[in-house]
Amino acid sequence: MRYLIGIDDTDNLFTRGTGYRGRQLGRELTQVGFAKVFGISRHQLFFDPRVPYTSHNSSLCLEVETEREDYLRQYCSAFLARESAPGSDAGLCIARADNLPDTVVNWGYRTKRELVTQAEAWQIARAENLFLAGFTGNFDGVIGSLAAVGLRKAADDGRFVWMEGKDFRQLTGKCTIEALRRLIPVDGVVGEDLVLLPELTEIDLEGWLRPVLKGGKKLVVIEKYQNNGGFSYKCAGKELIRKISD
Repeated sequence: MRYLIGIDDTDNLFTRGTGYRGRQLGRELTQVGFAKVFGISRHQLFFDPRVPYTSHNSSLCLEVETEREDYLRQYCSAFLARESAPGSDAGLCIARADNLPDTVVNWGYRTKRELVTQAEAWQIARAENLFLAGFTGNFDGVIGSLAAVGLRKAADDGRFVWMEGKDFRQLTGKCTIEALRRLIPVDGVVGEDLVLLPELTEIDLEGWLRPVLKGGKKLVVIEKYQNNGGFSYKCAGKELIRKISD
């Protein structure tokens, strides 16, 4: 069975961010051997001075497969209780990926554009019988953890920070799109217009390799650059990736 694990607000100004904790949790789930991790995605939420956040107000979602939902809940809960920083407001949501209701997807989109309340998050979790828990501080992280699950299910938001054990920073050099798709489980490579490029197109992995979620597909975004009087392709920079995925 596939599950979505949302986490949020695990850090403070002096510790590693939630993105790091998400990758750490993914590694641990893989190492203990009872769950397979398919990917970890980052989702940008409402960026507004009225919203308390540490740096960017983003949340993480892990997509995993396991037959032990009970143990998954126990392990993730123990992890956040242990690893969340002092002063954080950590939250955790775990839900089955195959039957997540539209109310949770809609909640995810609401958290990207308006102020919402923790009380609403608890209300949705109770109504839909979802596992939602807070661990530190005032538990405000339940807002983003529930949102991360909804946005990941929507599959039209965010970007991947990790895929099936692949550290994107270790992928260097040049290769064709076809070869890249053998290295990481993406559906294709696109330009800024989000149009798929031919499989034999050669790209330079220099840049910011962070596959995005658009239209239900996992896509690597590339851009042109000048090369000996002509042009070549390389992974898009941070500004373009953020424009597309945030």
